Amino acid sequence: MPVYGEIPADSVIQKQPLQGNVSQNSQAPVVESEPAIAVASSQQTHVIPPVTFVPHDQLHNEKLPVPAAEDDAHQPRPTYQAYAPVVNTQNPDLQHNRVLIQDSQGQTSYQPYSHDSPPRQESKPVCNTQGDETSQPPAAYRPYAPISQAQPIPVQVSENPPQIPSKVLSPPQSIAPTLPDVQPSQYQTSATVSNPPLPPQEPCPVILRNQTPPASYLQQIEYGHHTPMPAPTPVPVVSPGKISVQAVSPQTPKVPHIVDYQGPSRVCSGRKAVLTKYTKFYIPTNDLVPRVDPSIQELSCAICEGCFLTNIALHPSFPANFEVFVSPDLAKSGTDDAPVPISRAACQFGLFPTVKNVYRDKCLSEGSIYPVINTMREFNALPSCPGNEVMNGGEYYTSPAIPHSTFCTQCFEAHLKPSTFASQFTMKLTGPGQQWQCDNGRDPAYSSRIVEKYLYSQPQDFAAFSKAFNEKTEISPCPGFDKPLLAGPDGKVHVYTIKGTNNTICMECFYDRVRLTTLEQCFTAISHDPAESTTTCDLASGISRFLFTAAFEAQNLQIWDKGLQTFNRIPKCEGVKGVEEETVEKQATEFLEEANWYSLTQYPNIAACPCCFHSVISPLGGAHLFAPISRQLRAGIVRTCNFSVGNGGITSTNPDDFPYTLYFRGFILRHLLEIGWESKQSDYAPFLSIAKSLSACAPACGSNLRGYKRPSGRRWYGRVATNASDDNDCTIVMCQECYEDNVKDTILATHLGRDLTEAVYAGDLENKKEAFCGPFSKRSKASLREAKEKGDWTIFARHWNLRQRIRDSTLPLINTLQAEFAIQNAKKMTAMTNSLTLQGSAMLSEAAGTDGLNHGNSVVGYGYQSSAGVTAAMWNRDADNTQWGDASNYAKIAMLEAQWKEVE
Repeated sequence: MPVYGEIPADSVIQKQPLQGNVSQNSQAPVVESEPAIAVASSQQTHVIPPVTFVPHDQLHNEKLPVPAAEDDAHQPRPTYQAYAPVVNTQNPDLQHNRVLIQDSQGQTSYQPYSHDSPPRQESKPVCNTQGDETSQPPAAYRPYAPISQAQPIPVQVSENPPQIPSKVLSPPQSIAPTLPDVQPSQYQTSATVSNPPLPPQEPCPVILRNQTPPASYLQQIEYGHHTPMPAPTPVPVVSPGKISVQAVSPQTPKVPHIVDYQGPSRVCSGRKAVLTKYTKFYIPTNDLVPRVDPSIQELSCAICEGCFLTNIALHPSFPANFEVFVSPDLAKSGTDDAPVPISRAACQFGLFPTVKNVYRDKCLSEGSIYPVINTMREFNALPSCPGNEVMNGGEYYTSPAIPHSTFCTQCFEAHLKPSTFASQFTMKLTGPGQQWQCDNGRDPAYSSRIVEKYLYSQPQDFAAFSKAFNEKTEISPCPGFDKPLLAGPDGKVHVYTIKGTNNTICMECFYDRVRLTTLEQCFTAISHDPAESTTTCDLASGISRFLFTAAFEAQNLQIWDKGLQTFNRIPKCEGVKGVEEETVEKQATEFLEEANWYSLTQYPNIAACPCCFHSVISPLGGAHLFAPISRQLRAGIVRTCNFSVGNGGITSTNPDDFPYTLYFRGFILRHLLEIGWESKQSDYAPFLSIAKSLSACAPACGSNLRGYKRPSGRRWYGRVATNASDDNDCTIVMCQECYEDNVKDTILATHLGRDLTEAVYAGDLENKKEAFCGPFSKRSKASLREAKEKGDWTIFARHWNLRQRIRDSTLPLINTLQAEFAIQNAKKMTAMTNSLTLQGSAMLSEAAGTDGLNHGNSVVGYGYQSSAGVTAAMWNRDADNTQWGDASNYAKIAMLEAQWKEVE
């Protein structure tokens, strides 16, 4: 059971005067380029009283997710050498540098996606995983210098500072302090620090808050596995003893945020909805599809460029009936920031292959495009396919030959009804409480690939169709990450592997993600005896599936194989906990260049840990935007990764929906990286635009899980109570993010906006004090917002004082009850173990022979063959009489926890 940290209620501040002058108004969080050192100034500064902390190790066990720590931002950046790989090739059209241009002033600018880039050709799947991965920059390894022990210059303090309870500046308490488990999809930042203090950053921009949740591209990739995105033109790169393929990105001219289509693509976008900014769509003109507002283009009858060129454009009269859909996401010329693309569309020819059959069977013979238009309108008028959503009741279609099949109305009408299979299916109406999913619409898309293969091929064979469908249902489910695979009915373990690798895939994952795709030819089925070795599925983890999805889209299995090998080898992301630079120094010794942290070349305070860089950024094609962090390490600095998303699963642009602010920022950055990947790795302008906005934000709140020392350069704000016994007054310390979001430039600033940075770290000669944000919880932040809205700061003061009183009265008692319960349970287990041990010893002793006497006593009776038997009986009696922990403690603890959570 968790143990709760107790804070001494009577602890007070100790006065520890120091010497030095620092300008209070000019100090701000600094980034990780150089250590933060107090700078002497001739300006007279306001003297802040020193503060003594309760040691952090007494309060390490707090719970409840809160915004995690992030690096300081918006500071002078060190000079980085921009990474610019050059591909040497005999083809002059393919010789290029990356699209980062450095002007005469030395400023690096990003060159966005342009229509002048030459079109790319689709490459064949790369099955050989022995080649060199090309998605990562060949950054040279430069060992870190030893951590410097230089300390900042102490500052002068007042001779008569007010006494403040040290618990106010200690790690804030919370129930059951456990860190959430870090999954393979989590990663963190670096906190760059700099000598010159700068003004505080502006609050996080409004553009990042309360937007419509973006649709994740990679979450939809598996939905259309049968129509992969065209890969870049491959260039053979010969290395000793092996040949690999290196993707080439064509050089684009500098056009200020004007995005156009790259060129004609004859590959259908398939069933997945893609961004109209990067994929050209054609729609019927107004006379074919009446619109409520003729100026508004509609996408209900959209056809992608590939299907249009290979079908509609071949007829002399049909193209005149269509017009190019103008994406609303195309940026205007001269804008400073690239907008985030949100407009998506699905090709009707790829979504409903029946539409293509209608075109070939009716339109071409009748010389009219109206049969296709009418068919598309009919299908879109049906209830939409629920996709991955689990339906609660309703109607679906199934077949006696496929007992577990379920097809929604739209999929039946669009796919099965026009075929000879329609007579084999019947409609079934279910009531509330009966759940089902559409087989043709859900991911992974094996069922939809079966439908495409057998329904749209001649002759149509329902027996083969039903056999393939039932084949999947007979396969054992994947046991999950790092769990052994079970043997089949024949006593063998059946898996799939790629030649030359040690990666194995279970049958279910193979069918879901590989079967009936272009990558199936790269895999080989093998079987072995489970008694000889234990086999696990390497495609069971979230990070492995993410890498495989990226590899599938690029048609290059090296991305999956090498990415997974690197992920299993390098240090994992620590989430909100972060990594101290002392640990980074040790990791650099062990893992060499693989332990390098990276930062955006243009915004060095946007950093990524090694795990995040190699497992997310590089597979998404964004490695060229980053450079290794090579500054000297500094003791007392904590690095956190801007790309950390925790356990994931949250898709929202409202930071209040995330347990930690750091996870919100990580989600936004990852989503924009996915958009850059969807642009065929040609347009990362939206990603860089959001990164620019985030780099100007205050560092993410460190909550109660991470304290920050002086070298981190963090700023602290709040208030020192003038009357500690007054409920309308309080002493509070908060981080810069909470200050800027809730206090700065409001009526609260007069009462809660005092800069307490020097008071927090006063007297800390060895840089060992850690500062924590007080109002880290959502409850406290809501109280701050209420006080701001009502213009009464005492609302928060009363909340904070009540919180502190309940904390002091409940958490120590919870700790005591938990300790009593655990101790009593330990006594019971010890007694039972001793009893069983002595009973076994007595049996062995008596089996060897006895003295024939009658042994026993008045407590356990007589009739034992040996004294050992009597001793065992006594221990057994003691075990029976020892009680388990008092179960009523659970109810008491639950009651106390409820009281605490009311104000926590």
